[in-house]
Amino acid sequence: MIYENLKGYDIYALGDSAITIEFGKHINPETNDLVIARFNQFQENPIKGALDLIPSYHSLTICYDLSFVAKQKMGLNSLIDQVKSRLEEPVELQAN
Repeated sequence: MIYENLKGYDIYALGDSAITIEFGKHINPETNDLVIARFNQFQENPIKGALDLIPSYHSLTICYDLSFVAKQKMGLNSLIDQVKSRLEEPVELQAN
């Protein structure tokens, strides 16, 4: 098992109730392994207000409850900061 703490990612808003974490621009097994590991991480320890997680080959989209975020006065930047904090945590990748 390999532990990964990847700093190379982009986060951007996807409409008004989702954010996408892009781990690369290309489809390859290593990037997809990282997406699955991060998907599992966010499933096991969800961010408050998150409704759904959508993994793809090279990105992970987090759909969130806009009204919850607004009620908590979190704002999108606070939500993104929480995601970035989680991405600092190492995750276990499956050995190929």
